[in-house]
Amino acid sequence: MFGSLRTLDYAVHKLDHCKQAFGLSRALRVTRSILRAEKQQRGQLTDLPLTQPFWIRSGTTDLWTFEEVFFRHVYRCDVEQPSVIVDLGAHIGCATRYFAQRYPGATIVAVEPSPDNYAMLVRNTEGLERVHCVRAAIWGCDQTVTIADRHGNPTRVSVETDGNVEVPAISLPRLLANFGLDRVDILKMDIEGSERSLFTANTEWLTKVGVLLIEIHDRMWNGCSRAVWSAVLQLPRFTMETRDGNVSAFDFR
Repeated sequence: MFGSLRTLDYAVHKLDHCKQAFGLSRALRVTRSILRAEKQQRGQLTDLPLTQPFWIRSGTTDLWTFEEVFFRHVYRCDVEQPSVIVDLGAHIGCATRYFAQRYPGATIVAVEPSPDNYAMLVRNTEGLERVHCVRAAIWGCDQTVTIADRHGNPTRVSVETDGNVEVPAISLPRLLANFGLDRVDILKMDIEGSERSLFTANTEWLTKVGVLLIEIHDRMWNGCSRAVWSAVLQLPRFTMETRDGNVSAFDFR
């Protein structure tokens, strides 16, 4: 009896989150899909019926990341009408779709190095004409790097010297130049320690950023926080707050 009550309470809790995120008419269908995904074998695909399908892989951190973004709103910000959003470490497209839902008029560049994650990212942004996907790692310079998944966790794919998959790496100035961008209203960054390389290289691009939403990975690479703060403190003004999910929000406006 108590087990059934706990299960019911859990389902109602999920339903409430879905109602707040997607509206009452869609909440029940999304909740059913989430509960089904939690019971499936690792790697099975589940379609979450948002305004257009959003696919996750059961038994991975895909669902956890989806809930972090859509339910806990770790990437919320008060930019009213951003024109340009850049999503570095886009994973399967959770933040990209979150931004596309909130800011349908924005151009979004989504960058992801993992081949498996990138395939999901492309699938989850299909038909969104203002979203541009790039398969690359973000690094302090343009080169080839290797990546690895050390923990069987698709959200923890990182650049490693002994990684087993070669991918192109691109600097942020090069990325912005490739898309002709001279301003980024929202820059989301979750690049698993590569921020140390990015922020110890040329950081003039930081003056072009309105809001930076970043997860800093000192637990993976020592010196990440020092590199980020050394660059940020060169700017004339900013405010900062820490969010749930270890996200730091810097506002340079």
